[in-house]
Amino acid sequence: MERLWNHVHQHYLFPLFAPVIPWKTASYAGLEVYYKEYIEVGGTTFGQQFIPFLKGRGMPKQQRLFEWCAGAGFVGFSALAHGLCETVALADVSEEAVKACRRTIEKNRLGNRAAAYVSDNLRDIPRSEQWDLVLGNPPHHADEYVGDRRGYDEGWGIRREFYRTVAPFLKPGGVIVVCENNRASTLADFRAMIGDGGLAVAFTHNDLPERTREDRFYFIVLTRKGDTPPAWVTGRG
Repeated sequence: MERLWNHVHQHYLFPLFAPVIPWKTASYAGLEVYYKEYIEVGGTTFGQQFIPFLKGRGMPKQQRLFEWCAGAGFVGFSALAHGLCETVALADVSEEAVKACRRTIEKNRLGNRAAAYVSDNLRDIPRSEQWDLVLGNPPHHADEYVGDRRGYDEGWGIRREFYRTVAPFLKPGGVIVVCENNRASTLADFRAMIGDGGLAVAFTHNDLPERTREDRFYFIVLTRKGDTPPAWVTGRG
């Protein structure tokens, strides 16, 4: 039974005999984010590095933010709470994760400022969605955590599809910021797929050219090819 539950836990599946897991909350500037323990995979820890990073760049408030691979939405809701965006959309392949996002929206009365979608990558996102800023904290590993979709991206397939399909959702001048782990990857792993998707690397932050022995989280900042990057990206603000 323990082995079966561990498998269920890893894949967000919940048969009738699964134990009841209580809701937890994490608070960001007065906004209570609801989650269950199996959903949290770094959003409350290294995922919160998005906030000081974006503030440190002097980024003005964005109209519409999208969190890709959102889980319970720790990053997107935190950005909303800290005044980095006016509205937020969140998506995850896990129905349980999106259920947590929707509970947060309901409990914080964010119905007119937030939306959450169950979507395999961007396949089920309405075409009406248009984003000024995309933040992503996808599964970081292609050679560890095999079978656990919270940590494993086989052959970087999740990223490849995302980079191939995200450009039409960006507003002119829209920006994508993806959190990666230097223990699992370098920019070189993604550069070709980024280019193939019609995107360009504006800059990276905190990365090294070789994989590290310990966790080292870094950001890749992207814009659409041909777009003029905003001043907070170019540093000329």
